[in-house]
Amino acid sequence: MFTTAGTSHGAHVVNVGRDNITYSGIDDQALANIASIDERLKVVHDKEFGREVHGWLSAPDASVNFNAARRKHQPNTGSWFINGTQFAQWKNKSEKKIVLVWCPGMWQDDLAIRDFCHPTSTIYRKK
Repeated sequence: MFTTAGTSHGAHVVNVGRDNITYSGIDDQALANIASIDERLKVVHDKEFGREVHGWLSAPDASVNFNAARRKHQPNTGSWFINGTQFAQWKNKSEKKIVLVWCPGMWQDDLAIRDFCHPTSTIYRKK
């Protein structure tokens, strides 16, 4: 809050929550109340802004894409790979790492999520 001196007829302008309030002949208690309102509005604005920033920075919900991909899944998608010898050898290794060269539209997302999600596996996607 700030007051603007030099207004006509001895009035002051107080900016509260982006609203200009012109007053004259107001006592100190009323002015303190206005200042209190302004401070509370700033707190509300800061909390709202904080929620917006938190929303922008939050990680997306991966289950949305996963569930959408599961609904589109076709039987035997990727079976040529899953039933292949290289994948069988990889599954038998103690350290499970695999690099997938990713081309947009090449594979269904659910193939990587569903078929490689193993407690001891590490998945890297190389774009």
